[in-house]
Amino acid sequence: MNRFDEQYIFKHATVEDCDMIMGFIRDEWPKKNHILAENKDFFLYEFQNGQLLNFAVAIRRETGRIDGMMGYLRSSNTKETLDIWTCMWLTRRKGSIPFLGMEVMNRMKDMLHYRILCGIGTNPKTALPLAINKANHFAFMMKHFYRLSDYGDYKIAKIEIPIIPSRPDVRQFTLKPVNTINEIRACVESVGKLSIPLKNTWYINKRFFCHPIYKYLIWAIIVSGEEKGVLIGREININGRKILRIVEFMGSQELVGGLYDAFGSLIDVNHYEYIDFYIFGIDDIHLENAGFTLRTAQDPNIIPNYFEPFVQENVDIYGTSEVPNVRMCKADADQDRPNIIDGEEVAAN
Repeated sequence: MNRFDEQYIFKHATVEDCDMIMGFIRDEWPKKNHILAENKDFFLYEFQNGQLLNFAVAIRRETGRIDGMMGYLRSSNTKETLDIWTCMWLTRRKGSIPFLGMEVMNRMKDMLHYRILCGIGTNPKTALPLAINKANHFAFMMKHFYRLSDYGDYKIAKIEIPIIPSRPDVRQFTLKPVNTINEIRACVESVGKLSIPLKNTWYINKRFFCHPIYKYLIWAIIVSGEEKGVLIGREININGRKILRIVEFMGSQELVGGLYDAFGSLIDVNHYEYIDFYIFGIDDIHLENAGFTLRTAQDPNIIPNYFEPFVQENVDIYGTSEVPNVRMCKADADQDRPNIIDGEEVAAN
C-alpha cells in the first residue's frame, strides 16, 4: 500500500470497462475525435483478449472514474516470452496525482509479467523524458529511408534533390506474394522467435492478414528456393499517385540488402512514386544496398508520414525499450493505425 493505493484502484481492464475507457480517451486525449474513442468495433479488435482488455487502468476511489491508463499490444500470444508494445498512455489533465502514469506502468508489469516492454510513437516532449529518467528505458529515433522512382514529377513527396540509386554488386533475392498465414507459417515461426520483440504467426495473422480496415501486401523473401524472411507493405493512393510503405520486415538483416532488383520491380510494375521504410535495428548498409537513401535532418527532400489527413512534412518517430537490441518497424505498436473510417477523418495521435 502506498499513496497511490489510498486514492486509486489499479486493475487489468475488462470488456465491461470498454465504454469508460473510450469515454476517457474522448474527454482527455489532446486531439478530438480519436478513432479509439469513436469506433468500438475497431477498439475491440485492437485490444480485446477474451473477457480482458489490453489496458491497465487507475480508477479513483472517490469518483469511480478513470484517472490514468496505459494500453498495450502483444507481439505474440505466448506467455513464456510475452513481449508488448505500450500505447495510449494517458492521465487526466486535472486532478490526477503527479506521476500516476508511471505508477500505472509499474502496476502493468505486475499484472502481465511480460518479458520486454517497448514503445513507438513516444512523445519527445512528455513521455520520452519520463521513460528515460524515471523508467530507465533506452530511447531511439527510428531511421527513415526512401527509394525514389525516376519519374521526376513527384506529387506526394517534395523533392529538391532527386537521388536515384545505383545497383550494388551483391547477391539478389526475390519476393513471392502470399495471401494466407499458412503459406509462411514455418518461416514466421523460424525467424520470429529470434527477433526482439518476439513475433509469431498469431501476431502476423491478426496484425496483417486479418486487419479489418487496411489491406496489406505480404511477401516471402526467397533465397535459393527457400523462404528466409517476410516483408510487408501497404499502398497509399493520394494526389493521383501511389506509394508503397514497408511496415514490417522479419529475417536476417542481410536479406534487405539483396532486394535492390525486387524493390525496383515493385516501383516499375506498380508505378510507385517512391517506397519508404521506417526502421530501427538494421545497419544502414543493407538499406543502401537495397537502393534506399536515409532521410537526415539536412535532407531537403520531404517524405511524408501523415496521410489521414495528408500532411506534406517530414516526421521523426521516437521509441523506447527496456533492452537496447530491438528491431522496430513502422507497423509495430499502433503506428500504422487507420484514422479514417467510412470516409470520415478522425484523429491519429
